[in-house]
Amino acid sequence: MTISAKTVNVAAWAAIGIACLIYAPMAIEYMAQYFTSHAPELYLRSLSAVISLNPDSQVGSLVHHQLPTYVNSRWIMLVHTVTAGLALLLGILQFSKRVRRNWPAVHRFSGRAMLIIVAASMITALAFLFRTGSAATTSGPPFFNILLIFAICVLAAAVLAFLAIKERQIKLHQAFMTYMFAMLLTAPIIRIIVITLLLVASSESFDSDFMIGAGVAGPLAVFGAAVVVRRFGDRSVEPGSSIVDHPAIARGSWVAGAIGLVAVILVGAELVGQVDLPLAAVTFATVALLLACVALRLRSRAAGDHQAAKDWQILQSALVATPVACLGLWAIYCLFWPAPVAFYCAVLASPVVAISLGYLPFALLRRKSAVRAPSTTVAAH
Repeated sequence: MTISAKTVNVAAWAAIGIACLIYAPMAIEYMAQYFTSHAPELYLRSLSAVISLNPDSQVGSLVHHQLPTYVNSRWIMLVHTVTAGLALLLGILQFSKRVRRNWPAVHRFSGRAMLIIVAASMITALAFLFRTGSAATTSGPPFFNILLIFAICVLAAAVLAFLAIKERQIKLHQAFMTYMFAMLLTAPIIRIIVITLLLVASSESFDSDFMIGAGVAGPLAVFGAAVVVRRFGDRSVEPGSSIVDHPAIARGSWVAGAIGLVAVILVGAELVGQVDLPLAAVTFATVALLLACVALRLRSRAAGDHQAAKDWQILQSALVATPVACLGLWAIYCLFWPAPVAFYCAVLASPVVAISLGYLPFALLRRKSAVRAPSTTVAAH
């Protein structure tokens, strides 16, 4: 039985919509417990259905341990959770093809509203992280660091999407908005991964489960954004006319990646000594996404779609260079944490950083080189 691409597309968006409709109200309601004792505690009760929140368990102790942290920044977190939840709900409307086609004014209004509330959400997220510090954040520096990257990437994408639409670069705007929404989806994706791991693995691995969720959700979301952007249509820049299409770039990424991988293994053996579940999960996810990019590139080339083949080659090259990104991040993180902790943080963060750096030229190839078109008002005169 063959499943059509349209069926897969509808199923994927239905899953995203359901996840947003379930998670967003829970995220908004979650902070209510820090303001009133009568909050329904939807998120905690849902989690309790999977694993006990008894204070004696690891899960329970972690949740109770975070109470002072959230109480100390409850107003900041209230703004963050409310705006993030609203952004997820607006995202469903923003990416509706029917809304864009039949009600463009609604699409423009929801887009402006989404950019504003996303900016508020990410600024408050950064405020919370810096106010809390890496040591007091759930799962410590590794989780703190990935959340910091997520917030910066979402905020940067919102700014770039705004600048693109001001210049009437529609495809470029779509690419950045898609990336922004995909990174917002990392919040429910992380929870889904954590709950799944609690169901199929150990109930005493809550801390590492969160690191696995954060490390896997980021690159998975960016890859998903690339798939969606490809469905919006081909890029504006023809293959071969951009430096990222040059064969030397692809070959260089493989050489740099191989050298970087050897260096990462040697440094890791000295500093970490073993590969635990979070490191193994992130490595497996990175290799799986790399193989997916290779398969899509070969499939596109066989079908004669050279634009798609070059697009997937860009993301492939970025993922191949993940070890190089890891070493660069480690050098930076050593300024803030001990070398072993810095290396651990770098390994978990490098896949999302690498694929995001690859997504940037992937998106910029959607930019039209033509000068901004005149408005309909000017044309009427």
